[in-house]
Amino acid sequence: MFGAVPTYRSLSGHEARWAAVVNGVRAGRPEWLTIAVDLRSALDTHPGEEMLEAVADAFDANPDAAIRILVPAYGPETVCAPLGGHEPATVSHARARLERLRSSTAANEHAALACAGALSRFVSDDFKRP
Repeated sequence: MFGAVPTYRSLSGHEARWAAVVNGVRAGRPEWLTIAVDLRSALDTHPGEEMLEAVADAFDANPDAAIRILVPAYGPETVCAPLGGHEPATVSHARARLERLRSSTAANEHAALACAGALSRFVSDDFKRP
């Protein structure tokens, strides 16, 4: 009975519970980021889209934890590049994230380097936005 899909279904049908999970992820709290990873395989429908937005927002709240916990499961484009969030992506936002990444304790880890690459592609003149 336990697992990602049954857990996700039980949460996604209850707005207050789901909001608590999404807000915990959005706040960048490591225990909630771990839950976001655990639920990754079950994400679909609108609540799943909300989770992807929260995962993208978690970088701004706690870049070290987002890089360490979320990037291996969600990838650097979703976590680091400001494409998945609920606000329009901007080059200035990507540059601010790059600056935070440079001062991060995770700056030399593999996942952080992947984030830097995703952000660099975003700010590049060659990047084609949809």
